[in-house]
Amino acid sequence: MTKFVKSPLSIALVSALLASTNTVMAAGFQIGEHSAAGIGRANAGDGAIADDASVIASNPALMTQLKQPTLTAAINYVEPDVEIDGEKTGAFASPVSQKDVVPSVAIPSIFYVHPINEKVSVGIGAFTNFGLESQYDDDFTGSEFADTASITTININPSLAYKLNDEISLGLGLNYLIAEAEFATSTPDAVGGDDLLSLEGDGTDFGWNAGISWQANAATMVGFSYRSGFEIKLEGDATGLATGSTTVIRDGELVLDLPALANLSIAHQLNNELQLSASIDYTQWSSFEKLEGDIDGIGKVHIKDEYWEDAYRYSIGATYQLNPTVKLRAGLAYDESPVEAEYRTLSIPDSNRVWYSTGANFTVNDNMDVDVAYAYIDGEEVNVTEEFSGVPGLDSTFTGTSEGNANIVSLQLNTRF
Repeated sequence: MTKFVKSPLSIALVSALLASTNTVMAAGFQIGEHSAAGIGRANAGDGAIADDASVIASNPALMTQLKQPTLTAAINYVEPDVEIDGEKTGAFASPVSQKDVVPSVAIPSIFYVHPINEKVSVGIGAFTNFGLESQYDDDFTGSEFADTASITTININPSLAYKLNDEISLGLGLNYLIAEAEFATSTPDAVGGDDLLSLEGDGTDFGWNAGISWQANAATMVGFSYRSGFEIKLEGDATGLATGSTTVIRDGELVLDLPALANLSIAHQLNNELQLSASIDYTQWSSFEKLEGDIDGIGKVHIKDEYWEDAYRYSIGATYQLNPTVKLRAGLAYDESPVEAEYRTLSIPDSNRVWYSTGANFTVNDNMDVDVAYAYIDGEEVNVTEEFSGVPGLDSTFTGTSEGNANIVSLQLNTRF
């Protein structure tokens, strides 16, 4: 048994925000729930539409479109429904099934943009782009394949935007990422339910992001943004059993590679009431190849191969100005999974999914408005085959299916000063 233990200091610094960000929404373990306005149109056109201060997350160049200091705060409640069903052959053969593998979660985000003058704007945001949690019950009969998998992050993102001319703006941001992760497997209850491997740690890293917005004509805005990846060294204490039953405590670390992101968006004002939008999102998931720990005195500890592939997300949306105080939104998106069928695991049982979204914006007064949104994520039912050969005498194979859907409800307040 090998376990990384968090320090009390790390818990004090990040627990308030990190504890609420660990779930799976977009493909892989990417999180795209930054604003209710974006969710209402399935995030279509996010990199080209300056709804509010959440543009810091989608395209910082759009900050020049906000003419007043703007504060945006959002809360997104996600209710996943992930189900595993199959059987295990080999050691301790048995049915293997569980519902509600991923718990419900509330994901907060907050942004502030301040125009310095007609050309320069600054801003800062706190949000998350990555997170997951799969938690299997104590009596789950496939615990040698998956017991706990958790990745939680928060990104602090100060940003600067500059308006070159009436058509083009540029944006640049610095990213400070705080992360925690835990991966664990254990023997089935039939042989004691002891940890086979448990790694847990926390760490930080810096990255950057940039964007450009182009007012192609009076009715059309185009945006492109890029966000760098991260290589986070998650450090902690290693506690476990050496040969036999001797308990040891060692330092250890786990390196977690998080992918780079890119977005191409367009928004077109068809008439006074209707705006159409679309986006293509790219995630460089090929950087997420394997999970491997390094424990002092023991060396490299292989956890799991991933072999993920780069993935795309395609979205279209519409915004309709119903009257001077009410704006309606709708959107549709297709989200590719980065996980090929042969590498799909119970730790991250991922699949392609379709988003159906709707939302609305309500004007309260000249300086305040509220956004609400709802999205239903329909994940494909996929086959999962995974082998375990980590302990002599416990070799086994899981064969079955996984299906994951989710409901998202989002509420957002926008205030201008």
